Amino acid sequence: MKRSEANYVYKLLRQWTRAEIMARLGRFDNLEFADYFVKKIEIEDKLRKFMFGTSNLVELGIKWGLIKEKRTRRKKKQK
Repeated sequence: MKRSEANYVYKLLRQWTRAEIMARLGRFDNLEFADYFVKKIEIEDKLRKFMFGTSNLVELGIKWGLIKEKRTRRKKKQK
């Protein structure tokens, strides 16, 4: 990883951490925490896209073998 890429990842992690703190501990009177929660999700997507090439969790799950592409159908037992 190049230095500029490392700096970019560090910057995103720092922004993500700030948004996480404000989403959890932000003020509730004007629903400010919801804006920070949305921002946190956007930053997570940017970070995933940069590191793994996609921000789609389903694609990553299939790629890493955590999710099967097609579900097998269960056969009913005959009585």
